[in-house]
Amino acid sequence: MARRNTSVGTPYWMAPEVIACEQQLDQSYDSRCDVWSIGITAIELAEGDPPLCELHPMRALFQIPRNPPPKLGHPEHYSAMLSDFISECLVKDLEQRPFSKELVTHPFMKGVGPYVEQVRQELKAEIQRQRSEGRAPKQAEATTKYGKLKSDRKTKPQKMYMDDLAALDVLTEDTIVEQLQKRYETNQIYTYIGDILVAVNPFAKLGLYTNYHQRKYAGKTRSDNPPHIFAVADAAHQALVHQKQNQAIVISGESGSGKTESANLLLKQLVFLGKAVTRNLEERILQVNPIMEAFGNARTGINSNSSRFGKYLELTMARSGKVNGARIFVYLLEQSRVVKQAEGEGNFHIFYYMYDGLQAEKRLEEYYLHPSYRKTHRYLQETATLPKTNVERWKQLLASFKVLGFRDDEVDMVNRVLAAILNLGDLEFGEMDSNDNTDSKARVIDVAPMHRVSKLLGVESSDLLEALTSNSVVTRGETITRHNNVAEACTARDAMAKGLYGRLFDWMVNQINLLLVHNRPNNSEQLAVGLLDIFGFENFSKNSFEQLCINIANEQIQYYFNQHIFTWEQQEYMAEGIPVDMVEFADNRPVLDMLLSRPLGLLALLDEESRFPRSNDRSLIEKFHNNVKSKFYQRPKSDAVCFAIHHFAGRVVYQADGFLEKNRNFLPAEIIQLIRQSQYDMIRFLFQCPITKTGNLYSAIQDTGSRQNVSNFIKVDTKEKFNSRGLASQSRAQQTVATYFRYSLMDLLQKMVTGAPQFIRCIKPNETKAAKNFEPVKVLKQLRYTGVLETIRIRQHGFSHRLAFAEFLKRYYFLGYGFEERVVASRESCRLLLVRLKMDGWALGKSKVFLKYYHIEYLSKLYEEHVRKIVLVQACVRRWLAKAFCKREKQRLAVVSAVTLQKHVRGWLTRRRMNKLIREKQERERVERERAEKERIAREKKNNEQNKAKQAFAKAKLIHQMSNHELIKPAERTQQAVDVNNKENEKAAIVIQSYYRGYTIRKMKLTPELEAKTKYILGIAKNRVEAQRMMQKEGFSKEDAARIIQRYYRTHKSKNDGSRRKGPAPQPVKPLSAKDQQIDLIAFSQNVHMLNQEVHKNLRANKTGVPLDAIEKLPSDYKRPPGFVLVPGLLGTVPGGGGNGGSTAGSGDYSKYSSFRSAECDHEMTKELIQRQRNQQQQHQYQNHQPRVVDINRNEILGERKVELSERKQQLSHNWHQAFQASEVAQRGAADHQQHLQQQQQQQHQYQNQQD
Repeated sequence: MARRNTSVGTPYWMAPEVIACEQQLDQSYDSRCDVWSIGITAIELAEGDPPLCELHPMRALFQIPRNPPPKLGHPEHYSAMLSDFISECLVKDLEQRPFSKELVTHPFMKGVGPYVEQVRQELKAEIQRQRSEGRAPKQAEATTKYGKLKSDRKTKPQKMYMDDLAALDVLTEDTIVEQLQKRYETNQIYTYIGDILVAVNPFAKLGLYTNYHQRKYAGKTRSDNPPHIFAVADAAHQALVHQKQNQAIVISGESGSGKTESANLLLKQLVFLGKAVTRNLEERILQVNPIMEAFGNARTGINSNSSRFGKYLELTMARSGKVNGARIFVYLLEQSRVVKQAEGEGNFHIFYYMYDGLQAEKRLEEYYLHPSYRKTHRYLQETATLPKTNVERWKQLLASFKVLGFRDDEVDMVNRVLAAILNLGDLEFGEMDSNDNTDSKARVIDVAPMHRVSKLLGVESSDLLEALTSNSVVTRGETITRHNNVAEACTARDAMAKGLYGRLFDWMVNQINLLLVHNRPNNSEQLAVGLLDIFGFENFSKNSFEQLCINIANEQIQYYFNQHIFTWEQQEYMAEGIPVDMVEFADNRPVLDMLLSRPLGLLALLDEESRFPRSNDRSLIEKFHNNVKSKFYQRPKSDAVCFAIHHFAGRVVYQADGFLEKNRNFLPAEIIQLIRQSQYDMIRFLFQCPITKTGNLYSAIQDTGSRQNVSNFIKVDTKEKFNSRGLASQSRAQQTVATYFRYSLMDLLQKMVTGAPQFIRCIKPNETKAAKNFEPVKVLKQLRYTGVLETIRIRQHGFSHRLAFAEFLKRYYFLGYGFEERVVASRESCRLLLVRLKMDGWALGKSKVFLKYYHIEYLSKLYEEHVRKIVLVQACVRRWLAKAFCKREKQRLAVVSAVTLQKHVRGWLTRRRMNKLIREKQERERVERERAEKERIAREKKNNEQNKAKQAFAKAKLIHQMSNHELIKPAERTQQAVDVNNKENEKAAIVIQSYYRGYTIRKMKLTPELEAKTKYILGIAKNRVEAQRMMQKEGFSKEDAARIIQRYYRTHKSKNDGSRRKGPAPQPVKPLSAKDQQIDLIAFSQNVHMLNQEVHKNLRANKTGVPLDAIEKLPSDYKRPPGFVLVPGLLGTVPGGGGNGGSTAGSGDYSKYSSFRSAECDHEMTKELIQRQRNQQQQHQYQNHQPRVVDINRNEILGERKVELSERKQQLSHNWHQAFQASEVAQRGAADHQQHLQQQQQQQHQYQNQQD
């Protein structure tokens, strides 16, 4: 059968081999391509639309060869015979697809025969109905005339350009540039190169980033929509969720190509996809970029919003893909821009925002600024930005601070530092007139700015002046202070301004990280998506040290791109035996070696020259010329102080003026000490926090820390705040900028390597920043040095994803295997899975599966569909389980309710019966009580009658007695009655007091005084009888005393019995002996003396000495402090002391408790002190052994003890002073004796000389 190689037809029905003829000229097909079209028609008849109908026809052409064969969307709605017929038609391999005559024999086609006429009649009826309703058929459009293709069509065809440059059949630089230009002209600024995105800066707002576009690209594959930066964010998010691997999105391009804006859009989409648990977290994360741009971006000659620092934003997510925090890492802030800007450039945006914003709020005077100062500030160069725009951005910045959680006092401190920097730049220095010309001291011409700076920073003006106009050098332990000249004072001023801004920037980054940090539990695994936004490649008319660092960083990023895209990928092809043609690419490793190697690399030579104090820019250039041996380094033909380097992006000439000064970046120690004396905690903290290896302020943020803990960070001791490993002091030896830069690159690469990278190449279409202006030459230059052509080649023929067998099966086995199948991680299992998924174009190595980028997209799409189905099944099962559980709960509750009801009914019946019984019982008791009451009344009546008779008899008897005796006088009888009553009252009071005291002891705990008195009596009593007698003397009743004694002995006996059962009785604690008291006191005194020596040493080193004649004598009424009288009492009243009893301490006993060395203690003074102590002990020996009379009044006992303690203190002070005086007398006596011996020797020598 004849074969053809043309590519003509409707894209949705075109077979893969027909589409392949467009790109591969050696490809051909036959009539079996119509069998494919029959299968597509069958799907259209069943579901109403052909597969891929939602895509543009040209985009569908790209998907048909890549995707597996299409099938019914809902096969459960149709017969299995129809599904089998479609799968027979849609076989991608042409050689395996049946011919038309073979297809007729399919059971599905045989079963259609009897219904052909019926279907024809139904179609005719439907056509007639449509015509009767006025719907006319569309006129056929002829595409051929006389067998030739017509050229004059009614509708002009619109050409669609490739979304993916890797699909180009003709791969040349002109073709690539043409594709990009045509797409750019139709506002299609994004284009794929496989899985790499190329973004051309439109310099205009196109409306491509609305909420509609965010939803459109959420959870979709790249092929579902046109290229977009949101698709890259979605791909990174899907890879993080499916592969459980960190992701890193690397944005590169030259300055002005749109990297910062792309990073903002990526962050916006990632936060949208992550959907944080709290809306507040999303808003706070999105407010980070406005703050960082205000403090880190500035206007340059080629970009009005150029990033002057490197930023790596890490968005932390849970395993489910939910955003739970963020953290920022910054690198290489261009601090030199604070004090000097090139012509046509500006300072950091924040200075302009603050000035215009405060002026609009009429708050400039709060920070010692004034509108008239605006044009006179040395550090503030005017830009073309309108004040109205600055005011709007200032308000946005304040709103961002508030949303993030910055306090008002923190924002105020930020404004104070910024205002202080502006006023610091206004300081002008002149040379001070002096008589001698040896020292040219600088002076401040106008002190008003200096006073403003000191007030803003909270320091003294005199200290600020001294720090700027003098410096100190320590040589051999001596501090030498010399005056700065005018140039040195200006350098110190600029260094102070740069240091303040750099540390303020780092402090803000640390605060943002603190407010966005996620407090995750220790056992939770965190994933992260990193966004790298770094300054782009720069090549100005005058390039300095900053451009060198920026371009080296871009060299490193390009090297990482080459390694990941070319080197590592091709090495795996060779190791796994995959037959793929190798792609040549421009390797920039030699350039990096020339710049970063040691000891002859460019930066190493710069550091070496920076260590020499007498070096200059000329000596640096000579060192470069003599030591750098590379074809990428070019020395000038003239004697200019410059050199050229051939970077990956082109040749750049660097002027070496100021290289050494910028690299040293030395901040004088006097300035550091000055700021540390600020009255503001935050400003003081900026120069107290250590510096990391990358040159940033150390961040002590812990994931489990809180805002309150870190807000009090500066109040903690330095040793507790910082770990010294990897940190450096601010006041000691400072590293160079090149050293910080080297460590920053290392840290940045370590963060990037930990995740799977996604690359975005930003292209700048023109130099004028005009919209719709595409310069092919400019774009082609960028495509060349970024290696776009080589990237397209390796994406066409290579495999961008390489997965180990075990990893591939673990991730995707459920897409092709049943849950009951046992899968072994082998090559055959991987092949079977790929065949079941009907994928082609893959390769299997020795240990890995090699897939193209569109394979991963297809697998991710299947993964999402299966997971969605699994979730649906799980939801249904959970619903069924919940319903079953609810049914069981209802049944259980019904049983429980019945039982509960029965229980309550039984209780009610029982209570009613019991109430009846109780009422009957109460009635019986009432009747019994009434009967008993009647009997009692009768008995009382009878007793009363008897008592009346007795009283009458007693009265008669009394009258009879009174008649026989003399009557008592009325006065005496009255007195006797009073005495009897008094005695009875006293006895009653004693009884009441006794019982009340006993009740108090029984029912309440003894008071501390009463308990101490009781324990004392029981302790000194010999037996219980004596104890009871003593307690009765104290006022206790006999019963209370007996009860307390029983309780005491019972407790004592139980303790003794318990100790016998449990083990030996505990040894009694021995009281502190006199010897130990002496040792402790002497050791304490000596340690106090040593600490005083240390204090005096520091005072002598740091304070000016005081002459002896300036010391005032003690006044006559001076009294020694009361503390001096404590020592004699402790040393002089030691009980049981003896001369040889060992109760006093000798010189050898207290030496081990003291921090003195033997040479620090005077032995004579010690012996004298010990001898006086022993004498004092003998005097008190008898007194201290006398038994004391116990007084029941505890206050009197305490008073006696206080008096005794006071006497001891006075005696101890007296002993110490006598000991010191005796020691001085002994020393003077020894000196006099030595002098007397010398005089005798001299007299003997004179007498001997006379005899001779």
